[in-house]
Amino acid sequence: MNITFIGGLFPDENMDFFRTHSKGIFQYAADVLQKNIIKGLENNVNQAINVITVPFLGDFPKACDLKVVNEEKWQNKGGQIHQVGFKNIKFLNEFSKYNALKKALENQFVKEKNEVDTIVIYGMFSYFLKLTAYIKKVLPDVKICMIVPDLPHLMGADNNKPHIKLYNTYTKSVVNRNIKHIDSYIFLSKYMEDYLNTNKPFDIIEGIYNTNEKNITESKEVLPTIFYSGTLALRYGIERLLESFASIKNDELRLWICGAGDGEEMVKEYSKKDNRIIFKGQLDRSEILKLQRKATLLINPRDGKDEFTKYSFPSKTIEYLSSGTPTILYKLKGIPEEYYDYCYTCDSDGYEGLRDTIIEVLDISKDERDIMGERAKKFILNNKNETVQSGKIIKLIKTLS
Repeated sequence: MNITFIGGLFPDENMDFFRTHSKGIFQYAADVLQKNIIKGLENNVNQAINVITVPFLGDFPKACDLKVVNEEKWQNKGGQIHQVGFKNIKFLNEFSKYNALKKALENQFVKEKNEVDTIVIYGMFSYFLKLTAYIKKVLPDVKICMIVPDLPHLMGADNNKPHIKLYNTYTKSVVNRNIKHIDSYIFLSKYMEDYLNTNKPFDIIEGIYNTNEKNITESKEVLPTIFYSGTLALRYGIERLLESFASIKNDELRLWICGAGDGEEMVKEYSKKDNRIIFKGQLDRSEILKLQRKATLLINPRDGKDEFTKYSFPSKTIEYLSSGTPTILYKLKGIPEEYYDYCYTCDSDGYEGLRDTIIEVLDISKDERDIMGERAKKFILNNKNETVQSGKIIKLIKTLS
C-alpha cells in the first residue's frame, strides 16, 4: 500500500527555525497530531510514508516574519519528506501554496511516476481542496482520504470581521466545488458528518497518543499546583479559570499557565495581582509534558455552551489524561462519552462552579486521585495510541479498493 500524506507539519529539521520566526500562536497541536498519524500509518503498513508538507505558519508579517518559505527535502526511514516552497504573504499565500503543491505532485507522480494508491490530506484548507481536483485529473485511480480536524468556518478567526466573512464565503465555494473528489473522511467529531452531509465512508479519530511519551517521569510539586497549557483564547474559558482560582482562599495553592492567545494580557494582569498565578509563556512541547507530570491537577476551562465545541476535540484531552495527572474537564459534545470515566467533570456554570469543582477534587484523598490518574493513563495508552487510531485509516482505505 503506497500512501502519500499531504499536510502542514513542521519537519523536525526545521522545527526550531519556524518556531523562532513565528509570532504568537504556534501550531504545536496540529503538528503533533499529524506526526502521530504518520507514525501510526507506518506501523500499520510496515513501510515509510511519503510526506509532502506546506508548514502551517502564520501569515507574514503579523504572525510570522518569513516572507518566503524555501523548498527542502529529506530522506526519512526510506521515505521522503518534501517541504514545498511558497510565498507567505497574507491572501497571496493561498494561491502560492496550491501552485507549489500542484508542482510537487506533478514531479513525483506524473514525471517521476512514483507509485501511489492513496493520498491522505490533513485539513480542509482551500489550497488542499482545490488540489483534490488536480489529483483526480492526473491520478484518477488514486483514492483521497480527507482528515478534517476543523470545519473551514471554525478555524479560530473572528467570523464577525468583514474580511473573514468574505474569506469564509470563498472557502465555502471551494468546498462545494471540490468535495465530490474526496473518497473518504476522518473526522475528529461525529457531528462533522452531519454538518458536511456527505454520503462517503468515514471514521472518527478524535486524537492520538504518542507512545514515545510514556517514559516521561517527573517528581510532583510539593505545593498543590493546578496547570493549564494551550491556546489562551477568551472563548476557551481562560477568564473563568483565572476568576475561579483567584476566588480560592489558599495561600499554598499555585496556578501555572502556559500558552499564547488573545487572553494573554489578562493572564499577565492576574499574575501581577496574585503571586500564586505563574505565567510561563509559550514553552516547547517537551517542557509542557514535564510540567503536566509535575502538577497536582490539570484543567481545561472550555465549556460546552458554544456551538463550535460540537465539532472539536481539544487535543489537550489526550495529552492531559496520558500524563497520569488527575484532570478536570467540562462535558463537551465533541468529546466521546467514554473519556468521562477517566477524569473529574465540572457540571456547574460560571467561575463559582469551576472554583467549587477544583476545591472538591483537591479535597479527595491523594491515593484516590492517583488511582484516577493511572486509570486514565492506561486507557489512553491502550486505546488511543498511534497504531490503533491510524489503523482506522487503513481499514477505511481498504473499503475503497
